Amino acid sequence: LQPEWGQTDVAIQVCGDDETTVAHARRMLLKDARSFATVRWVQHGFRRARGSEAAGTTMRNVMGQVDGTVNPVEAEADFADVVWAAEPEAFAGGTFMVVRRIRAHLDAWDRVDRAGRELTIGRRLDTGAPLTGEDEFDEPDFEATDASGLLVIDPASHVRRARGDGTERILRRGYNYAVTGPDGEEDSGLVFVAFAADLERQFVPIQQRLAEEDRLNAWVTAIGSAVYAVLPGVAEGETPGAALLGER
Repeated sequence: LQPEWGQTDVAIQVCGDDETTVAHARRMLLKDARSFATVRWVQHGFRRARGSEAAGTTMRNVMGQVDGTVNPVEAEADFADVVWAAEPEAFAGGTFMVVRRIRAHLDAWDRVDRAGRELTIGRRLDTGAPLTGEDEFDEPDFEATDASGLLVIDPASHVRRARGDGTERILRRGYNYAVTGPDGEEDSGLVFVAFAADLERQFVPIQQRLAEEDRLNAWVTAIGSAVYAVLPGVAEGETPGAALLGER
């Protein structure tokens, strides 16, 4: 991890369909904060432009893989339990946000053939379907074997290590990034953003499994990591975080 991409006191996320609008909003926020804050880092991220693909299509990362298939949606009965914290009482309705900058070693990844990429991830490159299925949203069969008796989905594949027993769920909202330095060296990867009601229970076990054994680790390196508390919403006239500070 590189300290220049690490923890800060406050994080502001500015999103929009138009880059000019985003740049202006960022400029105004930084101008107004100048008297009491300094900028530690700015992470630019992007997804597919609105209208370039059907609404609801899962994004692809800079490595070419469909990224973010297994993600909670608001229609699911347990969505609120996954995302919104219930305690402490003063924080009920808030959530916790993880921000990680993950560099992709694309020059090395370019030398991996299609079969190797799919084995590493555990999903097909074209559709994002698990190697045991046909559709992106098919449930992976981690016990299925091939004609040689070997598991179709490698136990060390990214999808297998990230899934665990399926009980640890987080809401992901990742963004690609690509920055070219003055010497022409490219730094590309994923600004991984995730939300959870309880990071120690939901996120940490996933991260520990990936750190211990994940074939994808040969081609990615986490260079930044930070955690933030996202305060509950407030009614007009109320102050964000007032309940946490004991104010009424």
